Amino acid sequence: INAASPGDTVRVATGTYTYPRITPAAPDYVDAPIIMKSGVCLEGAGIDQTIITVPGTWGIYMSGVSYATIKSLTVKGSGHLKPGSGGGVSDGGGIFITNSNNVQLESCRLTDNSENNGGGLAVLYSSGVAVSRCLIDRNYARNVGGGVSVGASSVNLTNVTIANNAASYAVGGLYYSSGSAITLKNSILWANLGDRGFFSFSSVQSTVSYSDIGSSADIGESVSGTGNIKANPFFVSITDYNLQSTSPVINAGDPSLFDTDGSRSDMGAYPLLGATTSTTAPTTATTATTTAATTTTASSTATTSTAT
Repeated sequence: INAASPGDTVRVATGTYTYPRITPAAPDYVDAPIIMKSGVCLEGAGIDQTIITVPGTWGIYMSGVSYATIKSLTVKGSGHLKPGSGGGVSDGGGIFITNSNNVQLESCRLTDNSENNGGGLAVLYSSGVAVSRCLIDRNYARNVGGGVSVGASSVNLTNVTIANNAASYAVGGLYYSSGSAITLKNSILWANLGDRGFFSFSSVQSTVSYSDIGSSADIGESVSGTGNIKANPFFVSITDYNLQSTSPVINAGDPSLFDTDGSRSDMGAYPLLGATTSTTAPTTATTATTTAATTTTASSTATTSTAT
């Protein structure tokens, strides 16, 4: 990334890449080894194929960045609450976006990260942030937003699954505060922990549609909107977020959007393509909730990335 120029794509091969926290230095005193640049795309080989782990600091950090893309990778086991931190806490254990605009996260997974706010992802003072086809699971926040925390930012989330995250204070799933504009569509927020009831921020603009939302632990306000449901999505298991054939979220997304098989869109990150109506009772074990992990083990390093 350091050698990349605007318009470049940095492609990272299959493997697990473990980076240590660096010693902060002037002028910005950022301790993250992976810092995004404007106009650059960071592209992995696929979810759970390319895995980035940075214990003790942000998995990926971006500040003052424009028109950047992160796609097809997993950020795991990162954040200032993980072993190796130099002390202190921040926001966005997996990915932290601040003072940036026109940022895209596509087909990514943020899992087992931990931070003060936004264990998986935090967005502050940013605009035009789009998150699509992403799985955000098993993250932890000591304060709010176990999965995602948004402050004074505009964020569009489409076909996102936010599940099995936890926050010690409130809103284990998606938390957003004053000055934010949130659009949530075709998404699943389920089985997150951290329920202290609904919050109310008068300056928040939120549009929630065609989404499956369980409770106030999943999202920070009482939502209403077109096509929303509250029903067990029937994931394959508590660790596999593909859908069983009897899931009520299949073909329940925005009717103007279509999955790659040509059918009406499903809710969530992983559509069940070619699905037909099933009369078989779904497996009920998927209703169990897991607590987001707060520890991680070191992973082996893999090949270096190449800029193109």
